[in-house]
Amino acid sequence: MKYRFKLAAIHLLISLILVIVSSAFVFLVMYPQPYALATGVLTIFSMLLVIDLILGPLLTFIAATEGKKSLKIDLCIIGFLQLSALIYGLYSISLSRPVYQVFYIDRFELVQLNELIPAKTDNDFKNYLNLSWAGPEYVSVKPPINSEEKTQRMFVEVTKGVDSSLRESLYQDLYNARGQIIGAAKSLDLLQKFNDKNEVSRILMSNRDASYWLPLRASNKDMVVLLDQKYSILKAVDLRPWDLKIQGRR
Repeated sequence: MKYRFKLAAIHLLISLILVIVSSAFVFLVMYPQPYALATGVLTIFSMLLVIDLILGPLLTFIAATEGKKSLKIDLCIIGFLQLSALIYGLYSISLSRPVYQVFYIDRFELVQLNELIPAKTDNDFKNYLNLSWAGPEYVSVKPPINSEEKTQRMFVEVTKGVDSSLRESLYQDLYNARGQIIGAAKSLDLLQKFNDKNEVSRILMSNRDASYWLPLRASNKDMVVLLDQKYSILKAVDLRPWDLKIQGRR
């Protein structure tokens, strides 16, 4: 029994190291805060790690019998299965990483990879790799050039349920939407209408350059994008932009 506990403890230590490295990659690179909360990946990833962290050492504890001839092979198989499950989980999580923060009409939309309608390319996998791996890139949606294009976009949104903010072919540089951003920017005082006053004060104290804000719609938790006095982007923060009854993108 002591031998089993020893091997299981070693396996647990190795698993903890993998958990730390994986967590750093997910929460510091692919989903920097507050995007982990905005997308809800925190819950999914936590479940993946807990299962992976428990299952591997548990299987080692069961298989570890001192003097067993096939022990090395058994441990290699367990390690391979555990590592494969972790890699597959990380790959699946990467498919929903936030790749664009799109200004559209009067707000920002957080677009994840698995909901993006990519611009046509000769190599979809290459396009997938080229998209951001370190948090979303700021862009805006091109305004329709005429009433015919405006009608066509509305038709696609209504019949196919595909917002213009999800169509990469419609993206342009964020600076081109500066006039719209200035017109849509909201006063900081409005944040107290939908949030605890102390929480608003705490966040604004940490972001003293903030002068305005815009809503950020996301799949799990809508947030706020702070702007400075010149209407430039500062950062997204975990505050509500509207009543919780209309929380969520679609």
